[in-house]
Amino acid sequence: SVEPAVISMQDPTAFTSLEHLVARIAQAMPSGANAGELPRDLPGLQRHLDACNLRLKQENRRVLLALDEYEQIDVKIGEGVFPRDLLPAIRESIQSHRQITWLFAGSHEITELAHAEWTSYLVSARTIEVPPFTPQETRLLLTEPLKHSQLWKDPATRPRFSPEFWGEGGIERIQREADGWPHLLQLIAETTVDLLNNEGAAAVTPALLERALDS
Repeated sequence: SVEPAVISMQDPTAFTSLEHLVARIAQAMPSGANAGELPRDLPGLQRHLDACNLRLKQENRRVLLALDEYEQIDVKIGEGVFPRDLLPAIRESIQSHRQITWLFAGSHEITELAHAEWTSYLVSARTIEVPPFTPQETRLLLTEPLKHSQLWKDPATRPRFSPEFWGEGGIERIQREADGWPHLLQLIAETTVDLLNNEGAAAVTPALLERALDS
């Protein structure tokens, strides 16, 4: 019942102008919008989100509207590409569109952004910090990555990797190399498994892990 709509603020179709951003948000929503129907300004975006919110409520669905690298919005406000009115428009949507949850993903706190009073506009937003994985969390990710999936009713049939699959000390080595950062852990693991599959091997060897890290 929850659908993600993800927009990267490093995408030129999102950050080149306010018209581009408004259209990109409309396109990303599950209800979508045809090229001829795309809103071109903030009032048009508000009307589009009003309609989406009403439809979602009728269908008992919700949307997670995620803006990745959201700091780029602040940069573009500073450059005059986006107007400051963008932030109160987002605040209005946060407060009035209850079927739409806005998520701003980035590596900076809103208090670090210099070109607008983000804390005033996102007063109802909540900050969630994603810290590095602990060794225990890394072991869980690499041995039971689908532990919480609902697709397998019988836990015995759920895909898993034995610790031995990663080789002696392999899990610990991956944790050290990634320093626990989730995206790096997943990248190293994915690269390692790809190499292993290409070579038709049954388990990770120290040499194979080194090649994965080099890659």
